[in-house]
Amino acid sequence: MKSSLPTTSHARKLAAERTISPRDLDLDIPRSIPRYWFGGEAYGTHLMNAFSLVFPPGERFFMDAVRHFRAEVRDPALLAQIRGFCGQEALHSREHKVMNEWLSSFGIDANGIEQRIGAEIAHRRSQRTPMEDLAVTCALEHFTALMAESWLRAPELRALAPEPIRSLWTWHAIEELDHKSVAFDVYRAVGGDERMRLRVMVRITIGFILGISLMHIGMMRKDGTFDRPRDVLRGWFRYWGPRGTFTRQIPAYLRYFRRDFHPWETDSRPLIAAAEREIAAARRAA
Repeated sequence: MKSSLPTTSHARKLAAERTISPRDLDLDIPRSIPRYWFGGEAYGTHLMNAFSLVFPPGERFFMDAVRHFRAEVRDPALLAQIRGFCGQEALHSREHKVMNEWLSSFGIDANGIEQRIGAEIAHRRSQRTPMEDLAVTCALEHFTALMAESWLRAPELRALAPEPIRSLWTWHAIEELDHKSVAFDVYRAVGGDERMRLRVMVRITIGFILGISLMHIGMMRKDGTFDRPRDVLRGWFRYWGPRGTFTRQIPAYLRYFRRDFHPWETDSRPLIAAAEREIAAARRAA
């Protein structure tokens, strides 16, 4: 049976044609939004909070890892995409800082958590080469693209978040899909080793899931919601169970391990266009 995915050459063509431009959001979260803002329950709310807290230091790392290789990139189109990638990631960091400061009003030590994550990133970078940092970025960008796909393909998931937080995550998902191949294409352009790319993904998969899970559990423990076994089990099944939000992405995740993988073998243009219309409608309504 023929694959429904585009060939690698077509995927690369789609990637090369992308014009990556930052979209400004300028987030302002009303204080009236409740603590358990995601569907009114703690499990999903703290899971989303954990992702938000990771983003500011994580996005800065992505920018540094990609920018390090600008001088070695000869393709003008890819250089322009690097500029667009960094512009988008800088705005993501800024807007999630706004959200994280809002989370501080509920007793979450957002600044402390961000500083600890930043220090951990700096420590790990001191033990790696710039090429390994770029391979780490490729791996994590694959995760963020998968999460973006999950968010944009699930209106019932987006409906759990109130405005303007819903638009924040939708906007972020759009741009993660927009630039999902930039780090990967830079890695290939500067001669990144295939075995390193795959080896790093295995390591990052373990570290990323473990790190997010520990932060998630820690926030639930702090506000006493981890002591409700029924709620925790229900939340776990929704995201990590056999048909959970994340487990449904396992086939797409595994494509990364193919030698001929390219992020744009999944054409995200229709998803991006539909999400842009949704955000425009939300802004008109506001």
